[in-house]
Amino acid sequence: MSPRALAAALLLIPAAPALAVDEGVWQLGAGPAFALLAEGTETTPGLGGRVEGRYGLTDAAALWAALGSSWHPRAASQARASTASAGFALAFDVFQIVPFAEAGATVADLDTGPTRAGYLGFEAAGGAEYLLDRRWSAAAVVRFQYLPLKLGGAAAADKRPGLLTAGLCIRRSF
Repeated sequence: MSPRALAAALLLIPAAPALAVDEGVWQLGAGPAFALLAEGTETTPGLGGRVEGRYGLTDAAALWAALGSSWHPRAASQARASTASAGFALAFDVFQIVPFAEAGATVADLDTGPTRAGYLGFEAAGGAEYLLDRRWSAAAVVRFQYLPLKLGGAAAADKRPGLLTAGLCIRRSF
């Protein structure tokens, strides 16, 4: 799509009042992210993505669940971090930009080539969502997942990995 066509399409978006995830509203979202995998003293950058769903409990609170994965190239092999998360989000509805904070639990599978292990931990995130119209929004999010509990596998127990991501998300409310 050319830049002119995209600009014309954006001008056609209705100017109706925008809504954050409101009580009883479902929202689905997906997007890419830059990821930084830290295992002990070894840190590896990579790229990944995340698919998420949320349900509005009130106009300021929502439950969410997500699946994410990121790939981190290394000299000897490629590491992959796959996560499943669920938690609670608080939004501060201010005009068309909605700042939010999230917290939740994370289960992760880290495959670093020669070793693979499962971990349990928590995540915290913050960001802002821009409401495009009554159904569509775009968000920028920074998320940290800390994985202190090893569930099993061959990876060293003392690494306590963490995953820091910064990404964008397009969301659709139903």
